[in-house]
Amino acid sequence: MTDVASVAVVPRGHRDTDLILAGCFEREAPGVEGVAPEVRAALERLAARGGWTGRDDQMAQTEIPGGPVVSLLGLGERKDFSFQRLSRWIGRAS
Repeated sequence: MTDVASVAVVPRGHRDTDLILAGCFEREAPGVEGVAPEVRAALERLAARGGWTGRDDQMAQTEIPGGPVVSLLGLGERKDFSFQRLSRWIGRAS
């Protein structure tokens, strides 16, 4: 039997979840506009980790005490982003 992940895409600021996924292009800061302050802080901490560049297939994760897990996934170079890469990113994230 195969396990199937349930993924719901919700607007920024939605807080009733177990996992928050964010993507970040290489050498760019993650977009944090409109997210809750504790999620913003978690994403900024993840992006500030030594060695983090946002390269394709890079991932960092943390947990907000009493809240969701926050995952930051590298998307690679913005100029190389495509629908295929987005599909692969969604697959890795789920």
